[in-house]
Amino acid sequence: MPRSDEELAALLEKEGIVALDKDIRGLRRSEIKRHFGSSTSNRIILSKLIKSVIWQVYTRIKDGTETPITGNLRTFWYRFLKPALAKVPKKYLGKSDPYDQMSELFVELVMELKLFSYKDFDFTDENWENRRIGTEQPEVLVFAEKRGWIRILRRFHDDYGVSVLALGGFPSALTSSYTAYDLGKVLKDDQAVRLIGLVDYDPSGALIASSFRRQLEQSGLKVEEMVTLIEPRHYSPDELELYRYRLPKTQKAKTDAWLEETGGVNGERYGLESESMPILRLQELVKKAVLKEDL
Repeated sequence: MPRSDEELAALLEKEGIVALDKDIRGLRRSEIKRHFGSSTSNRIILSKLIKSVIWQVYTRIKDGTETPITGNLRTFWYRFLKPALAKVPKKYLGKSDPYDQMSELFVELVMELKLFSYKDFDFTDENWENRRIGTEQPEVLVFAEKRGWIRILRRFHDDYGVSVLALGGFPSALTSSYTAYDLGKVLKDDQAVRLIGLVDYDPSGALIASSFRRQLEQSGLKVEEMVTLIEPRHYSPDELELYRYRLPKTQKAKTDAWLEETGGVNGERYGLESESMPILRLQELVKKAVLKEDL
């Protein structure tokens, strides 16, 4: 449900977003300090400045006074944020990396607060070539952690008419948002999606799968279920001995939680790379998952 003008104004104030008519890039240093500075020091509140620039660009694109980005987040950085930040000495900006903070704030404003979408800016999804929307069963989405799976994913797309996506690592909120948008155009009203994941059997792979699911849901999709196929039960004992690898000792809490949930490999601190799965077996497992057969 759209926010009322009063609700929107309250949210902007809460988030510290300053809606200015004057282009923030053209402000003098004293003006930047007045609108975005700390009341107790010369420091500029970076998050307040970045969110205000993002909001100003969004509103200007919406009313037609600014052309859409037609580029990626780095395009936005060079076109809008870097010129604004150039007016402020680095010592007043704090230690956070401004570009990284911009990316994080876009996620907050789009995925959590839902003030707008990435598509409203006409951002380019650099992962678009690694996505195909299904022709027969678009609600079934087979996704892989690594881009090396793209050829086999496209085979699944051709054979079963399912949607496919190679993430290329941790899921990008922008890619997930565009994936949800593309799926939303072909799904029936209120239709839920089924996720079939090809991710490493380890704590990072589990986090990638769960984060992708959450991002899709934040983008408005309903997820009926998610299954991942790289699991010890799909390997022979000899294969487990051959392919298992010891989990690193770093991030002990995350690893312990994953072991508690999954049992690792035969109860030990081992994981499995997704590439270790024999390809013919993987194809059969995907087929069964698509057809909802017992795995």
